[in-house]
Amino acid sequence: MIRDFLSKHKTECGAYALVLTLCFSLFVIYDAFSGTAALFLIPGTLLICAAYFFLCAFVEKHRFIGSVLFGFVLFIVVRLFIFFSRYGMSAYQAIFLEWMLTKGSNAEGAVFFLISLFLFFTFFFSVTVYYFSKVLYRMFFLTLISLIPCVLYVKVMSEINNVSLVLIALCNVAVFILHRNSLRDMGKITKKATLIASGAVFMLMIFLVASAIPKQQEAPYYDEFEDLFMGGDTSSDIEDSFSDLSEFSGDASGFLSQSNRKMYSLYGSTASYLKRQNFDYYDFAKDRWYADETYSTTYSTPENWEAVEQYKNLPSLHSALLAAEEYEPGFLKAHHLNEIKDLRLPLSLLQTTRIQSENFGASYFLVPSNVICLDVGELQDSCRVTPGGAFFSEEGAHPLNFQYSYSYYTDYVYYNSWILAGGVDFDNEEALKLLTDLRNVLQENEDVWYNTASSYLHQQIEADYYRELCTENTVEISSELKDFALSLTDGLSNDYEKAAAIESFFQTGGFTYDLQYHAPDDSPEYFLFTGKTGTCSDFASAYVLLARAAGLTVRYAEGYTPEAEGGNRYVIKNRDSHAFPEVFIQNIGWMVFEPTVASTGNGSPLRFLSRLRMDYGLMAVIAFFLVVLTVLATVLRFLLPLLTEWAFRIRLHVTSVPYGTLLAYKRLLKKGGRVFRENLKSKTPHELSGLFLSIGCDISCLCHYAEQILYAPGFVAPITQKQLCENYASACKALRRYRKTGRPGNHKADV
Repeated sequence: MIRDFLSKHKTECGAYALVLTLCFSLFVIYDAFSGTAALFLIPGTLLICAAYFFLCAFVEKHRFIGSVLFGFVLFIVVRLFIFFSRYGMSAYQAIFLEWMLTKGSNAEGAVFFLISLFLFFTFFFSVTVYYFSKVLYRMFFLTLISLIPCVLYVKVMSEINNVSLVLIALCNVAVFILHRNSLRDMGKITKKATLIASGAVFMLMIFLVASAIPKQQEAPYYDEFEDLFMGGDTSSDIEDSFSDLSEFSGDASGFLSQSNRKMYSLYGSTASYLKRQNFDYYDFAKDRWYADETYSTTYSTPENWEAVEQYKNLPSLHSALLAAEEYEPGFLKAHHLNEIKDLRLPLSLLQTTRIQSENFGASYFLVPSNVICLDVGELQDSCRVTPGGAFFSEEGAHPLNFQYSYSYYTDYVYYNSWILAGGVDFDNEEALKLLTDLRNVLQENEDVWYNTASSYLHQQIEADYYRELCTENTVEISSELKDFALSLTDGLSNDYEKAAAIESFFQTGGFTYDLQYHAPDDSPEYFLFTGKTGTCSDFASAYVLLARAAGLTVRYAEGYTPEAEGGNRYVIKNRDSHAFPEVFIQNIGWMVFEPTVASTGNGSPLRFLSRLRMDYGLMAVIAFFLVVLTVLATVLRFLLPLLTEWAFRIRLHVTSVPYGTLLAYKRLLKKGGRVFRENLKSKTPHELSGLFLSIGCDISCLCHYAEQILYAPGFVAPITQKQLCENYASACKALRRYRKTGRPGNHKADV
């Protein structure tokens, strides 16, 4: 009985074996067979795939009812897939696609994601393999489908095991042999050489995949393939510019990248702006920033620095000033700080964030502007810091998936009270005198707040040095910009108010953020007064120049702005690169201001899809892709036949006449069947010739030559290749006329 069943359903059995091989290959890749899951996975896969095959067979026999049933099953599968994917995202703090393509350690062995994987691929493999095996036989598409496990294997495995990869490939080839042999009765296989050639091509494609998509540790061009599989339209040159400290800033084109590639994951409370590097001088001719060689290469080791820096926060400074008042009554009055006596500032909360690189190696460590402590583990001895506050490893790029942490105080909640109390109403000279006197008083009395005074004094001295360093660059600012900057800050008493006024100008001045805009003039004057459209680098550059023209100590910074993913988890993607200014405010320190206005929606489709997913859920994204696929299918419905016919006629011109005659005969069988709406495969060449003659096309000689070539070895068709191509074209023309008008023509396709 079993033998009879297998003999009767050889085609289905071969396709079914191929589906099982593909499914089990994926399950091995994602460790689905570990534990008790295998007890349910193996029989579940056998039953589910068999059910899908019966469903496809039912649809083939009962088109209307079967289509309704198929749609219902598809809806159930999609709903279950969405349910388990969302549940997994909530449980493992990762999205399904991210886990599937990278197999991140944060969701290793995720049960809900494995269920989603099972639901998607069992349905996909079963339906596609059945269709291209039974309904429309296409060996090419079956080969492409069989490459999926191999590609995912190379993509997700932590180490490439070529032996395992070859074993998967051999299993697929073995199933292909079984499947192709099952199709002999359908006349699909004419030569054994076809089988050998297909297997060889398949194995070649497997080895090409293995060599072309290696792991990052082994491939200098890994980033290009990362972009290919993770989506996005980034450039490797752009990413290289953001992978290390450099002499020059990224130009405006660097911020046009909208790649969805994940670079960092952050856990804990995170700052809004994480700095990579500062730049000092603006090149007016090239419209970009560059770092001062002396200033940027004067590195200092962070040894014992956290012991001093831990006191650098506003509540600590407030406590230090009150302590000085107790030791020397009148100290606050002498420095015009009487109002801070009534302030009640609780201690700042120390926030700690853990950050992990995601298949991205860089020499720098991202930190907020007011970082207090940086713990880089094994790289602590090689960690260095520039006077501008950029942290990096002397040993170069840190290891992949490297983790480190930074700490900072959330002083920003106290800024308003401190500013209103006059804590920033100082110029550089007054601030320097205040902090010097403060340190001296506390040092004489051996007060613990001496560390706070020393920390702020060191910061003030460094800022004064930086301001003098950039004086020469300030001279190059045009008089137009200087006059405008002074008009924006006229009558304001402190640097904070001036910095805020310049920021307000950008936010309310009719500016537009547009990644696709190309200004005819790169000058800051054109951006400020005419174009008023650009990227974050344009906004940050213009802000720094205006602020320097107004007398502020300010620097241009590049880094990233993290994206919230729920809870205390954040992510930094390639698209999150950002430029922003840092302004030094007396008795506070370096503060980030934001001149860049909100996006107007001009961006990549990735941005749109992310926003769509957030607003309407995963179903909206699926609906969007279905619409796109429908439009694409409609276009291909009309375009693909034209391309196929064009390729076939080229083939007729290059192949031998006997073989070309057989190809033309078989193709006319197929094309005629569509026009006459019947299966012409059972008709003899003589019957086919009579059918075409009824529509005014004589192909009797062509049919006779094809019959002789098939059954008379050594027969030579007495036609040339040119005549063959012309006759085939005439027959196609007659079919087109009959299909459109229903009337026979007068096309002689004979010779």
